[in-house]
Amino acid sequence: MKCSHHSRRRAFTLIELLTVIAIIAVLSAIVIPAIGQAKANARASVGSSNLRQIGVAVKLYTTENNGRLPYVTIKKDDWNEQHPDPEDQVSGDQQWTKQIRDFLPQQSTSLTAREHEIFVCPNAEYYNASGALMEPKDISRTYAATYAMYGLTDSRKLDSRSQRSLNTINTPSDTILVVDGKQAGTSTACYSAVNWSQAQTDIAAASAEATDRIDFRQPGETINVLYVDGHVSRANFTDASKWQEENWTGLLD
Repeated sequence: MKCSHHSRRRAFTLIELLTVIAIIAVLSAIVIPAIGQAKANARASVGSSNLRQIGVAVKLYTTENNGRLPYVTIKKDDWNEQHPDPEDQVSGDQQWTKQIRDFLPQQSTSLTAREHEIFVCPNAEYYNASGALMEPKDISRTYAATYAMYGLTDSRKLDSRSQRSLNTINTPSDTILVVDGKQAGTSTACYSAVNWSQAQTDIAAASAEATDRIDFRQPGETINVLYVDGHVSRANFTDASKWQEENWTGLLD
């Protein structure tokens, strides 16, 4: 009578199990951050695309307004006086982002509605009064204008209450028009504009995280920047520290 030999499956030893777990942990430590970085870079690209489209909308606005940029902020009474149509009357001051609503419509037909979704960068992290991270749908604006959008008085002083003519900007390809902006307190938006003294303080800060108005929220502590001529680029904190007043105002004197 033949004896049948049944082979038994050998179990993993404790050392082998620990080795496998260690390998998985090492691979996870490598792969997971890489995936996160790839997602952040993808969101940064969306932010760049947003700014390009904003640049197109601003250009269309200037074409229809005798070569003038939107007001940084226009008082509601001034807006309503300029737009006597009863259906275009507003109850609050209008930021530059809402003034280009003909090209980037607000999120509903109401004039009090939030700006178009394109004004929200997917890498922006804004928090409510309770300290909870806001959903993108709850944010209204994450891009701030520079001094280049301020108008000029007869004495060539920058003035937020007037419109800037494009022909007063010396070098459109070197003049910054819009940047990634930090949240204004716990509001749903960043400041509508950053003047040169505020920008100067930020680019001289101890670190990119220590800024108050300009937001280096893109991967590698970089910032997306829209120039007056419509092109978009990304700058790191070192690049930004080299910005001069003329880059922020478009004025050489």
